[in-house]
Amino acid sequence: MKNTINLMKEVVKNRYSIEELEELRKISDELKEQNEDIIVIPVENISTNKDIKFDTPPVIKEGRTLIPVRALTQGFGAEVEWKSEEKKVTITKGDKEIVLYLDNKTATVNGEKVELEVPSTAYNNRTYVPLRFIIENLGLKIDYDEDTGLIEIDDEDDKDIDNKDNDDDVDNVEDIKEDDSQE
Repeated sequence: MKNTINLMKEVVKNRYSIEELEELRKISDELKEQNEDIIVIPVENISTNKDIKFDTPPVIKEGRTLIPVRALTQGFGAEVEWKSEEKKVTITKGDKEIVLYLDNKTATVNGEKVELEVPSTAYNNRTYVPLRFIIENLGLKIDYDEDTGLIEIDDEDDKDIDNKDNDDDVDNVEDIKEDDSQE
C-alpha cells in the first residue's frame, strides 16, 4: 500500500517541470520565512483524478488545511471570480454558489451564512480557502492517508475512483507531516 501511495505522489510530482518544482520550492521557503504560523504542504501530497497543478503550495494554518482556491476548484469544473475591491471570491459549480471574503470567518453557500473554523486568507498573491469546506460544498470526496500525508480529492460520481468511505480528518495539523524533499 505504501508503494502505491509513493507512486501516486510521484505521478503528481511528474505533472510539474523541473522549473515549476524549483519555483514551488522557492515559494515554499518564502512562505515559511514570512509566516511562522503555517506549515507548507508539498504539492505531491495532493492527488486528484484531474490534471491540477498548483502554482503556490497548500498550507496548514491553525490546524486546518488551506488550498489555493483557483487551481483546485477550476480543476473540478467550478468557476471562480475574484473581486479585489471587496476582497471577495465567488465559486460557482452547477447550482452551488460559495462566497468567501478574505480574512473573514463567515462564508455563504447559496445565500446561507456558514461559519468557518479558519478564515480564507492570501499568501503569495493567491486566495487560500479551507480545504474541507470547499470539498464538502462542491460535492467532492476526500481520502487521507495518515501514514504518508497523501490527500486524495476526487469527484464522488467518478467511476474510476475507489469509493470507500474514509472519515479521517485531513485538517488535523498533527496528521500531516511536512516533507521538504520535493525533488
